[in-house]
Amino acid sequence: MIVMEAWFIMIITNWCLRHQILTIYILDMTGGIYKSTDRGYTATSKNQGLETLQFYGIASHPDSSAIIMGGMQDNGTAMTRDGGAEWNRVHEGDGMECFFDYSDPDKVYCGTQFGGFCRGYNGGEWFALVKSFNGAWITPIFMHPAQSNIIYAASKHLYKSTDWGQTFTFQATWISPVNINTMAQSKVNPVT
Repeated sequence: MIVMEAWFIMIITNWCLRHQILTIYILDMTGGIYKSTDRGYTATSKNQGLETLQFYGIASHPDSSAIIMGGMQDNGTAMTRDGGAEWNRVHEGDGMECFFDYSDPDKVYCGTQFGGFCRGYNGGEWFALVKSFNGAWITPIFMHPAQSNIIYAASKHLYKSTDWGQTFTFQATWISPVNINTMAQSKVNPVT
C-alpha cells in the first residue's frame, strides 16, 4: 500500500467582492483535490475514491505488458504485476528514471532524487543503492540500446558502466558547469 505525503498548492478560482465569497481549490500534488469555501479554514475532499500519483519515469517489462514500474514524486518507485490494478512500492525516496534490462528482466534499475542509482534483483523484489551521482533532481540514467551491460549516467560528468551498473567510470569530466538534466543515446552511432 502506498501512503501519500501532502504538498499543497492553492488556486483561487472565484472571488466576488460584493458577497466576499472566496472559493479555493487545494491541489495536493500526490493526493488529490480539495475544495474550501471559507478561505481555507476547512476543506472537503473532491476525490471520491480518486487516487493520484505523479510519475517522473515509467518502464514496461520487455516480456509482459502486465508488469510496469514507475518512479513517483514523494512516493518512491512502485511496480505492478497485474496491469495496474495494484501497485506496490519497491523503493523509497522520490522515484525517478527506471528501466528493465531488456536481455534479462530480472535485472531492474531505478533512480532517486539527485542521482541516486539503485539496482534491483529478482525482477524488482528488492533493490540496493549502487551509487549516488550527485546530479540534477532528475538525473539522466539509461541503458545502452544494443548492449544491456552498458549503463550511462550524467551529472557534471559523464559516467559509464560496463558491468550492468555494478561499477561506474568517468567517461568525461566537467563537461558542464551545472548538473545535466537530459541526455540520450546517439541514434547515428549507437555502438559507442
